[in-house]
Amino acid sequence: MSGATPASTPPRHRRWGGVLVGAVCLVGGAAGGWWAGTTLLRPPPDVLAAPDYTLVAARTTTIGLDLRLNTAATWVPTGSADGAADGVITSVAVKPGNVVGPGDVIYTVDLRPVVAAAGDVPPFRDLTLGARGADVAQLQRFLAVIGHDTGQADGVFDTAVKTAVRAWQHDMGVEQTGVVLRGDIMYLPQLPARITPAAGLEVGREVSGTYPVVSLLPDAPVFAIALGEAQAGLIHPGTAVDLAYAGHAWTAIVSDVRGTAGSFQAELAGAGGGSVCGADCSAIPLPASTTNGSGGQGAETSQSGGVLIPSVIHVIPQESGVSVPAAAVVTTADGRTGVTLADGTFREVKLGTTASGLIVVDGVADGEPVRVPGQEP
Repeated sequence: MSGATPASTPPRHRRWGGVLVGAVCLVGGAAGGWWAGTTLLRPPPDVLAAPDYTLVAARTTTIGLDLRLNTAATWVPTGSADGAADGVITSVAVKPGNVVGPGDVIYTVDLRPVVAAAGDVPPFRDLTLGARGADVAQLQRFLAVIGHDTGQADGVFDTAVKTAVRAWQHDMGVEQTGVVLRGDIMYLPQLPARITPAAGLEVGREVSGTYPVVSLLPDAPVFAIALGEAQAGLIHPGTAVDLAYAGHAWTAIVSDVRGTAGSFQAELAGAGGGSVCGADCSAIPLPASTTNGSGGQGAETSQSGGVLIPSVIHVIPQESGVSVPAAAVVTTADGRTGVTLADGTFREVKLGTTASGLIVVDGVADGEPVRVPGQEP
């Protein structure tokens, strides 16, 4: 057939395609050879010529370290007092933590009041006209304190004492017999005294002989913080602690850190001496375990029964100022302390608080770069 292209002749564009591919391969090979040649022939970097420090700008900040833990405030009884009135308990006049003074009613038995007085001799007999002894002398002192003076507390129950007893009985609203029954007065080592009713002191209970009536409490609870071994290593006597409870804010110090085998506690004292809670200790409720379920007022308690109080332990007191990395600070052979500035100049500084790898320095301006690590001049 005329005009047809012979089958054996390839199209012209195929020949150009081969030429282009070959050209690309040549260019790529040449480029690869150049990169390989320059890379292999390039000298390695001189690590000795590189700076062995970095520049870090000093910054104004606040440095310190606080731990947030709970303090357990625990009322630890110092003793107890027994009652000796026989009959049925008809009322309990005191609540956990009440402070009682001379003549205050603690409870009633068969509607007869039992009151508090200061004394060391426990009631062991009825006292009437003609009785003599140390128990009579402490009765005389009690009567004088509540306004019925009998003269010298000589331990003799005479007519003056009987008259004073009758006047006191009149004030109490009981029969004026002039005889003090064995259970009429509960003697406590000292007054005023903070007390809490003993377990079992309940209305309706029949009592006889001697039986626990109240536990004696100190003026303030014991404050202690449970610590792990790592925490105990950070806290030392004199460390400041801030406590906040029920609208009250108290400042304390660690008085002692003690414990073994990973179980430690920090004991607290008032920062100005005395108790941590000062005049506000009555704000801390007694735990339920001490009062047979009547105390605590819903406060969270520790395993030992102490009321838990959120606290901040100032392990490293906070300080604001210009700070640099601690690694920037160097001490010279002659004992000077300072930093190395960007140009290699040594500048002496005064050191402040250090924490979290930073240290407050006096002598460097905010934003001024220093070398880290520092270098001696």
